[in-house]
Amino acid sequence: MSGKSQVSVTILEREYLLACQEEEREDLCRAAELLNDKLKQFREGGTVMGGERLAIMTALHLVHEMLAYKKEKESYTCAVENSLRRIRAKLDGFLEDGAAH
Repeated sequence: MSGKSQVSVTILEREYLLACQEEEREDLCRAAELLNDKLKQFREGGTVMGGERLAIMTALHLVHEMLAYKKEKESYTCAVENSLRRIRAKLDGFLEDGAAH
């Protein structure tokens, strides 16, 4: 298991020093970059005023995207599981037919 390290990320021109596991470092940097990009989009859109409101609207947008992705993934997983059940039932049928002969 890797030890703790620190990573510096910049979000809206402010630097933050964060502790993380070494193996989490790259993902944390990507997450900070995504957050920074989304914050900038909302800020530059001009529809959101104030830092707290900006952070809340950005977080809400990111959570909405995450939930949509999760729902899509669950739907896909369910479809795959259903397909596998049908294939297994067909294989079981073929095996039963073969054993009967």
